[in-house]
Amino acid sequence: MSLSFGSVMSIPASRLIRYGRDISLAWQHDGTTGPFAAGTTLSTVTVTPGTDVYIYGFSITSGEANGFYIYWENDGTAYDYYIDFPSDGSVLYTDFVPINEGLPANRRANSAVTTVSLHALNAGGAGVIYSSGLLLGSVAHE
Repeated sequence: MSLSFGSVMSIPASRLIRYGRDISLAWQHDGTTGPFAAGTTLSTVTVTPGTDVYIYGFSITSGEANGFYIYWENDGTAYDYYIDFPSDGSVLYTDFVPINEGLPANRRANSAVTTVSLHALNAGGAGVIYSSGLLLGSVAHE
């Protein structure tokens, strides 16, 4: 009897090897056109109670220079990750290690609605197109 790597390796085990946990990732894409105010939310995902949400990447396309930040809460404490965008263009960032490793977005029992969101730091110009996305994975609380 011979075994191949594929017959021994299950899908959850392969995800465990790749991401360090049994997790499936999905993109949340959104877009908007300026003008908009500073701090405008470009992408957002609501955190389901009883889960931890990990941020494995982001994508941003902007027709002008701007700053961006990803916002989440862990046990009621707010965190953010700043992204400098000094000119127009696009950026796509993904990694095997989540941006918020050790501080996953979560929503504990009886807490307010929590989101993971990507915001524009500055106001957007009239007619300027913005597109954004977050690469997220959710796991049940341990």
